[in-house]
Amino acid sequence: MEFPIEVVFEPPSRSELRAWLRLRRVWVVCVLVLLAVGIAAGLAELGRADALASAPGVPLRIASHPSNARVWVDNRERGRTPLELSLAPGHHSAAIRAPGAHDGNYEVDVGMPGASLDANLFRAQPVVARIRPALPGATLDDVRLLDDGELALTAMLAPGQLETWRLDPSTGAIEPIFTEITAARVAVANDGTYAAYVGGDIGPRALTADQQATSGAVLWLQSTASSGTYAGWRPPPGEVVLDASWSPRAEALLVVTGRRASSADPAPLTRLWWVDHTADAARELRSLPSVVVPGSESWSPDGQHVAFVVHAGALNALCLMSADGSFRYLADLEASSGPPLPYAPVGWASDSQHLLFSAPEQFRAPPAPSTWFQTTPVHVVFEASVSESLPTPVGAAQFAVPGWAPDGRIVGLGRAGSGDDAKLAVEVLSSGNRLDRILDVPLNATRNFAAEWDSAHSRAVVANRTSLGSIEYWSVLLGADDTSEGAP
Repeated sequence: MEFPIEVVFEPPSRSELRAWLRLRRVWVVCVLVLLAVGIAAGLAELGRADALASAPGVPLRIASHPSNARVWVDNRERGRTPLELSLAPGHHSAAIRAPGAHDGNYEVDVGMPGASLDANLFRAQPVVARIRPALPGATLDDVRLLDDGELALTAMLAPGQLETWRLDPSTGAIEPIFTEITAARVAVANDGTYAAYVGGDIGPRALTADQQATSGAVLWLQSTASSGTYAGWRPPPGEVVLDASWSPRAEALLVVTGRRASSADPAPLTRLWWVDHTADAARELRSLPSVVVPGSESWSPDGQHVAFVVHAGALNALCLMSADGSFRYLADLEASSGPPLPYAPVGWASDSQHLLFSAPEQFRAPPAPSTWFQTTPVHVVFEASVSESLPTPVGAAQFAVPGWAPDGRIVGLGRAGSGDDAKLAVEVLSSGNRLDRILDVPLNATRNFAAEWDSAHSRAVVANRTSLGSIEYWSVLLGADDTSEGAP
């Protein structure tokens, strides 16, 4: 059978061979060029590596809590904390790991004359405990973090009858600080050794029921080193003491006074005073047509500036007062019909010149109270300077209290969700406006919860307002402890 197709094989012609040879030479040239480029790039990279290796190293000092944690720098294990390394200048990644703790991952820019990284690692399982008064039947009036990581509790036994206690949240040990106080309010210094009472004319211990109307006539000062008050300060005639707050080293107090309420003059007028710790000297700083929320004061580490929240009508505003008398209206916070919880959404930098705060996105525009027909405003973290007029928006996040991580990132306590059952969470606001959740805390956080955070000890006090209007206080231990020192 024959097919209608005929296949003929012929050798290539000379012209076809010459064309193929020319094409082969082109490919050979291309391959040689690529090899040359690769060799040049390899030599350049080798030269760069040699240059980095021969460059003088700069120190990177790494410490951690807990100590004896393992350290990786640029994916290479380098030892245990505390540690000092000599690295080439530039950008480096560091990972710090310890048993029972969340891994700490940081980005560090090391330049001349060096850099340091002090990392507080978070527990893998935070410890949460309800804070209760030392005596059954008493009511917690206030809870504050002390410098050593313990808590100062103010309990109300009866109207006008207060006591203060010191609580170690890690062990549950509790002991009295100041007892049998007859006063409207008590402020305890950060070291727990001084207290300021808002009391009556004849002293906190002798105030009778008939004299309760004059409560707030005198600010009494007391120390644990003395059995009674050692000094007192009286506001101008016609005014009463509303609140007081100690500076970080108990060198001075910010005292808030106000006019006595009357039907003839219902408008609020608050005055701020800078009072020496001996009560021998006082000077007026500012008058405000609003009420300072008691307990909302947040001091800079050097004691020269204090941020606080004021309330007027539905407006809540964050303000900044300095020892030299300068005043700043920083931002409007989320509106409410009543005063917010007594912790300001503020975190201070260690240099006392910068602070972070969280506020609604509508900067300086007072939002209306939330309703069914209004969406919740987006919150933004702002950075403010004590010397500049306008805060700078950093990124979108709603933190009850923001602060700086050791590598400069912004970290804060927020809510993991938006419902009534949302949990407390530790979140990091990184570059590019990225919000990363790094730790979940087994505690429900109400929508308008507030907190005080001690970043040095990684401990926090969280305040939740219940459906009945009362306030629940919770202790949250976030930092890993040193029980694992020496562990592999």
